[in-house]
Amino acid sequence: MHFNETETGATVNGQPTEEKKENFFVETKKLLEGYVKDRILLVKLEASKTAANATAGAVNGVLLAVFGLFALIFLSITLGFVFSELTGSFIWGFAIVTAIYVALIVTIILARKWVTKKVANAVIAAIYSKKKDLNDDASHAAKN
Repeated sequence: MHFNETETGATVNGQPTEEKKENFFVETKKLLEGYVKDRILLVKLEASKTAANATAGAVNGVLLAVFGLFALIFLSITLGFVFSELTGSFIWGFAIVTAIYVALIVTIILARKWVTKKVANAVIAAIYSKKKDLNDDASHAAKN
């Protein structure tokens, strides 16, 4: 740095020191505002990505549930007719299918604590794996 003392006052590298300080703070303020705007944009983009993935997952789940339900209904009707043919009675054939469903319901009721625990653990694992993926993406982007 080169200091000069002239009639107009002290200068640093040919510029008055007060002006240099003002420029520094103005530029720093602009940079900080730009950083905040970019950070807000990044948060919005991450939120929109998460919302899009959640929506796509929900639509996919609903479609699978609807088509799975149709398949289950037609399979049940088919089994009812198969058992009717084997027993010689429509009542007994469809009663067997009904008994299978009742047995499944009782099994699920008896195992609901185990099922609840498994589902909760799966959801928690999925949430943390997504957070890990986001952190891995962020650290990978920071390295590049």
